[in-house]
Amino acid sequence: MNGITLENFPDWFFSIFDPRWAGIFGFLAFFLIILYLVIRLFAWLVQISKARPKASVQFKIDDVNHVLFKKKGYATFDLYISNSGGTPITVLQTGFVLSDGSELVIRDADGNAKKPDKPELDPGENAFYDNCDFYYTIAQHGANYKKIERLFVDLRAVGRVYGETNINPLLNDRHIRDILTDVKGLNGF
Repeated sequence: MNGITLENFPDWFFSIFDPRWAGIFGFLAFFLIILYLVIRLFAWLVQISKARPKASVQFKIDDVNHVLFKKKGYATFDLYISNSGGTPITVLQTGFVLSDGSELVIRDADGNAKKPDKPELDPGENAFYDNCDFYYTIAQHGANYKKIERLFVDLRAVGRVYGETNINPLLNDRHIRDILTDVKGLNGF
């Protein structure tokens, strides 16, 4: 009988240490190590190809204007978004993060999310929101009582990115907000 039995198992076991078998086991060990390294290299390359670069944006609020008299008035501002990262981005919408954590999108007169002049930004370029009317952003019930903490921007294929900026004190002024959101509807001229 040619096979391993209980009687000849010890002889078979010690025969694997025979120098004639060392070449075969060495080759198999070398092959398995190379196969393991190739699989690890492939997994690393897949991980690198899937890694998305982080989007980096900077915000700047400029040219804040307000005119208030009696119970009428308006407040406008310009907003710049700068792509300070290394990859192109697409701006979908922008808004404010309030002190209670709620988020308000910057809106136009029709109630739609206001779009920048140039939504596709290469590295180093700026998007510009011209004459954003603050009333359309805070006209939701109760929003005028909450302080603006920071800004956010929604980017295609990246998601929501938050950023810090100097919020103009006029935008957080309670008196101005009360006049802008007067329940009698006296906003504007």
